[in-house]
Amino acid sequence: MEQKTVVDTSLRELRRHGSDDFPIGIYRDDFSEFEHGQIAWHWHDEIQFDYIIKGTILVQVGTSEFVLKPGESIFINTGMLHRLVPVDEKRRELINSESDTHVIDSFVCSWKLAESDRLSRAYRECVAPLLLAKTDGLVLSKEESQLLRKMAEQYRKKETGYEMAVKGCLCLLWASLVEKGISAARQIQLKEERDLARIKEAMTYMQQNFSCKVSLEDVAQVVAISKSELCRCFRRVLKVSPMEYLIQFRLEEASRQLLSTDKSVTQIALETGFDSPSHLGRFFLKEFGCTPRQYRGRKR
Repeated sequence: MEQKTVVDTSLRELRRHGSDDFPIGIYRDDFSEFEHGQIAWHWHDEIQFDYIIKGTILVQVGTSEFVLKPGESIFINTGMLHRLVPVDEKRRELINSESDTHVIDSFVCSWKLAESDRLSRAYRECVAPLLLAKTDGLVLSKEESQLLRKMAEQYRKKETGYEMAVKGCLCLLWASLVEKGISAARQIQLKEERDLARIKEAMTYMQQNFSCKVSLEDVAQVVAISKSELCRCFRRVLKVSPMEYLIQFRLEEASRQLLSTDKSVTQIALETGFDSPSHLGRFFLKEFGCTPRQYRGRKR
């Protein structure tokens, strides 16, 4: 029978992992046993570690992607949307997994297992910084991956005192990841700040030259980056392309002039960077649901 990741309408996983007094579940997952041969998109409040045993796995966390091979592992932070899919390493294509060809150990646990007291120094200095770090996923070192293997071994043997052994491994792993998580968060912050600076410079140029012919190459040269990187910056932050932003700005200026001046539609079109009145009209209809003349008549 196929396994399925049971989620609610927000893709939050509904499965309970462990118990209230020992909130951790460690699972041996064979991808051939899952619906569509993959662990579908979901998220949960617990943190997660995945250790690759067999096959190559594509781990998607938020907008980031990680391709992991046997012996490698990853940390997925609380609340992060993620999925895991078998991949053909030679061709990097998603594949349907056959029995026992793509297998992982999955560790899902509450951060409270490491430190439940929010007032403690350990929580303030170690737990909170990693939980709050804006990291999608962190690939673990060989030493950190070995801690996961040891944790799984202790969990499955369930010998006397195994709970302390499992918690001990988790605490050692957490301590190792804190600095890595904070460093990754700093890199993300620096990247965001760099993106914002580039976008601000690009927007300023487009706003100052919107009435002229402006190409993507023109804007990229001003910001001193490639056209593709400029597009990625805009998509990451504004969710639109540079040219889409320019069209939106031109439409805003055209709509302002339609209401505040008696200029003809032709004059406004040419002064706001459109090739012709019909060019303006086409974008205007798409944005406002009416022609420039209809817009002027309705708003005045």
